[in-house]
Order: sequence, then structure tokens, then C-alpha cells
Amino acid sequence: MDNAHDLNVILSSRVPIVLVESQDETRFLDLLKDLVRGAFGGQYRPLFRWSVTEGLQRLDIDMAPQNLNSEPTQVLKHIRSVESPAIYVLLDFHPYLSDPVHVRLLKDIAVGSEDGSRTLILLSHKLDIPPELERLSARFELALPDDTEREMIVMQVVREWSAERKRNATTDPKAMQLLVRNLAGLTRATPSASRTEPCAPAVRSRPVTCPTSCRRNMNY
Repeated sequence: MDNAHDLNVILSSRVPIVLVESQDETRFLDLLKDLVRGAFGGQYRPLFRWSVTEGLQRLDIDMAPQNLNSEPTQVLKHIRSVESPAIYVLLDFHPYLSDPVHVRLLKDIAVGSEDGSRTLILLSHKLDIPPELERLSARFELALPDDTEREMIVMQVVREWSAERKRNATTDPKAMQLLVRNLAGLTRATPSASRTEPCAPAVRSRPVTCPTSCRRNMNY
């Protein structure tokens, strides 16, 4: 599954609301930023991220969050009033979908964006969309990392471990291959969320503790 291709197809289809159920916020936003900067479909659109803690922030260029749009109703009214093309990612918006005012605002935005100029992306671990928004939305499933990406994730953890402890670490190729294979199903959020250390069999340095996520997937 090609995440970039599939997301590009959805965004180019002019569907006004895209639903993404994933805990890999950073990975999805990185993917989206790459697509936006590549000007998919031939038209560049600014990319914004919203959260209830930070408000609205532009991501395709370096800009500070706009705390004045931190409330869900405020940000939806703001988006509805803006006519210029843009992509808006609303993080953890699922608790607010039970409010009929928010549902009406989302529908207003979607109906006014059927020309493809504006796209709303709802990104959360779980999304139950109201029936009246179903026909205006499409779902995108973020595929789990493949072998190459899992190896990159492990190496990133190794580099972070080495930098934090000011100690060089080398990897054992066979152990690394086994670790990458047994971490099938790992999300990019897992290492950063748990602040894991690299596994001793895969990294040659002083013995370190293997994280729980690795112990579950390796036979010691």
C-alpha cells in the first residue's frame, strides 16, 4: 500500500471531508506536508493544523499557533468564512461531533467546498461520523510501516539513545534484521511515546534494557 499515492488520490478527488483513524499523528502530518509541498494536482494549498490546546497553526511554512481559534466552534466558523483554498487538519475532533452546531458547521464547510478548494481532515484514534456527513466524506487508512520504514524507526531510536548518553552504538546486522521483522505492526508513535532504548542484541554497546514492545516480539 502506497500511503502517498492513496492520500493524493483522495485529496485530488475533491471530497470535502477526509476521515483518518490513526495514533500516528506525526507520521501522517509529515506525509501530508510532503504532498502539499509537492503541489499535488498542480495546485498549491496551504496546510493548517488545529488542536484544542494550541488553536490553528500553519504547517507548510513556519508560523506560530493562533490561540484565538482554539475553541471548536471558533475554528469552524473561521474556516467557513475563509474562501481561499486550504487544507485543515483537525486533531482529536471526535468529542465535538456530538454537538449539532459543530455538525451543521462542518456540513456548511463541506457543501461550500465541493469545488475542491478546501479540505477538512479529521484525524483521531476513533471517528464515528454523523450520518448527514457520510456522503460528504471519505476515509483514508494509514498503512503500517514496511520493513524499510521500521528499520528507519529503529535507527532513529539508536541515534537518539546515542546522543542522549553521548555514547556511540553499532548495530548487529542479523539482530537488526530479526528485530525489524518481529516489529511488524509497529506504529511510528510507539518508540517516541515510550522513549524506548535500543535492544541489546541489535545494538553493540554496554548492555541495555530491551523495551517491552521489543520483548513481546522477540524470543529471548
